[in-house]
Amino acid sequence: MTVNGLVGMLKTTTIQNDTCGYFSIRSVVPMTSKRIIQAQSGYLNATSVANLDNVPTDLTANVSGNGLTNSISEITGMRDETVDVFSVEGVRVRQGIKMSQALKHLAPGIYIIGNRKFVVK
Repeated sequence: MTVNGLVGMLKTTTIQNDTCGYFSIRSVVPMTSKRIIQAQSGYLNATSVANLDNVPTDLTANVSGNGLTNSISEITGMRDETVDVFSVEGVRVRQGIKMSQALKHLAPGIYIIGNRKFVVK
């Protein structure tokens, strides 16, 4: 499955493509030689990234752990609007907080922020 350059892998695959990069610690590393991409992870294919009108594409994914796509800890961008944070039970746990601060210091769980689900581990 590919979504705007992010390619998800269901099985372990070997990739060699200088227009691609893989997640490593907190960065994306260019693939300059053959690289094994583990199952249930992914990589970025720069040739598949599109600049969509009226969609913020200047986002940064901060990756922690072993570089798997399920290790994305935070996504930040130019817009830092004020949001409310709700638990999945519908209880407002934070009100009027900047998006960049919304996930910080929350207990592990699933939260709704601006009609999107976020998982805090």
